[in-house]
Amino acid sequence: MHVGSIRRNLSAGTAAAAMLVATLSLASAQSNGVVTGVVNDASGKPVAGAFVKLKNDAKRLTFMAVSREQGRFEAKDLPPGSYRVQGVGGELQSKWSPEVAVAAGGAGAKVTLALTDPRGPALAAAWPHRIPELQAEKASKDPKDLPEGEGKQLVADFCNSCHDLQRTVANRSDPDHWGHTVKRMRTRMIVASMPDLTEQQYQTIVKYLSDKFGPLQPYDANSRLPRTLASGKALNYRAVQYALVDTHAEPHDVAVDPSGNAWVGERAGKLGRLDRNTLEFTEVTTPPGQAAPDRQSLGNPQVDAKGVLWVHDGPNQRWLSYDTNAGKFEIYAFPKGKGNAGGNSMAFHPDGSVWATGGGGQARRLNVATKEFQFFDAPALKARKEAARRLRHGGGGRSIGVVRRGSIRSDGAGRSGERQGRRVQDSVRRLCLSAPHERRRQRRSVGRPVEWRQADEGRSQDQADDDLLAADAGFRCLFGGRGQEEQSGLGQPAAGR
Repeated sequence: MHVGSIRRNLSAGTAAAAMLVATLSLASAQSNGVVTGVVNDASGKPVAGAFVKLKNDAKRLTFMAVSREQGRFEAKDLPPGSYRVQGVGGELQSKWSPEVAVAAGGAGAKVTLALTDPRGPALAAAWPHRIPELQAEKASKDPKDLPEGEGKQLVADFCNSCHDLQRTVANRSDPDHWGHTVKRMRTRMIVASMPDLTEQQYQTIVKYLSDKFGPLQPYDANSRLPRTLASGKALNYRAVQYALVDTHAEPHDVAVDPSGNAWVGERAGKLGRLDRNTLEFTEVTTPPGQAAPDRQSLGNPQVDAKGVLWVHDGPNQRWLSYDTNAGKFEIYAFPKGKGNAGGNSMAFHPDGSVWATGGGGQARRLNVATKEFQFFDAPALKARKEAARRLRHGGGGRSIGVVRRGSIRSDGAGRSGERQGRRVQDSVRRLCLSAPHERRRQRRSVGRPVEWRQADEGRSQDQADDDLLAADAGFRCLFGGRGQEEQSGLGQPAAGR
């Protein structure tokens, strides 16, 4: 088992934890402690290449090292405190050891581990709370194939507009996570000016999804660790995990400030900071905005060379900057009539301006000094400008980067482009054919006023709505925030991403 294989096995399953390979400063290392020991098999024979986990429950930290020759391991730079230790190797694991005390700069604690217990079943490679991708791609998108039960029609109606049903039925979650997921989708619906669910509809959908698409297996923190022993350079592997208090924080990408501290933008509406020296995690609450506390959602953070963090704040129709040194926010109100302020990535131009992608295949530029925004449409978007002018839509673009000589390149597909691109043609057909009927029905069922008026005499309002909503659906599918193929007209990802 080499480093590359370890990374592939550990890449998933970190939604509720911030993971990093930690490099502590010299001053911090001198104030920390060490645990040493040996990993043996059931017969007492030393085992090299086993994973050794050291857990500090009070600090919510788990360190992981690898045993070397003669089964010996050494875990350095541990913050003082009490630790439990476990070994995991091959198809076996040890019991957790009794707590050992780690003191600053001391001689260190010693632990002997025996791999005597069988490991639980391996969790197939997949995104957290999802079935494996190959199975997900074969899942039906047809509402008729949903399992029978109260809530089936609601899921078909409300969970089949911004994305297809395959994305929903591929999930496997408990009621708590399904409830959170549906709440987050309600936020997206409001941002996109779509009708919200009633509380009864929300409860019915969550119960249906929880009953029909529950967890694949009980949680096991070791289920994604490799089943073969590490070797070669992988013996030097070391990881540090911080378990977030809020399991629904949804940290979205990591940015590093000039001092080496890690920052995340939480979908829960806060900024998170992991101190590189103390490994303490703190949260920063953003200034109040128009969105309710449970309808917050921050985008990917970026930190400039001066230590100023920038992030999209879509539900509150603004961009935010946060001086990580002074602890001060600045608010940049997004212009009305320019779509949703949310997005996926930001980049800094040499002239000091801040750039980002936006909904519908658009690049956006902020002059920081004047707080003025400029908007630049992709060629394919310009071709549909007349139709798009009449549509109200939200969603985030995917990726943006500054490339040679300070030019900006945007990528409509982003990281999910390849996978999403395979579904674009089917999505266009589905949205253009089904969305008009469903959205018209939803709009009227909640008493929402008709937004578009009949264009030609002799045609019914429904027919006129169908034409415009079909254009809206096609526009969203080809140029919206989910990321599709080259038809977005935004080219390839920026160099260096």
